[in-house]
Amino acid sequence: LNGVTPVASAAVTLKRGAAIVGQAFTNASGQFTFGTLATPTLKPGSYTITVTKTGLVFPSTPLTLGPNSGAVNILAN
Repeated sequence: LNGVTPVASAAVTLKRGAAIVGQAFTNASGQFTFGTLATPTLKPGSYTITVTKTGLVFPSTPLTLGPNSGAVNILAN
């Protein structure tokens, strides 16, 4: 992909160590969320995010969240 075209229906898995702490699918705009702004489900710390979609390759991405972390963009290779 060109880094601009969103990927819909990709599976997104978030791990903290070996434990899966979140799973979601991207929407038509390629966006996903774990929890909401009103009820966030993630605590600050280190995570690994993995995105899978047939025919595309995404790198596993280390992610460090702080108390005020925002959006993260992940690009397919």
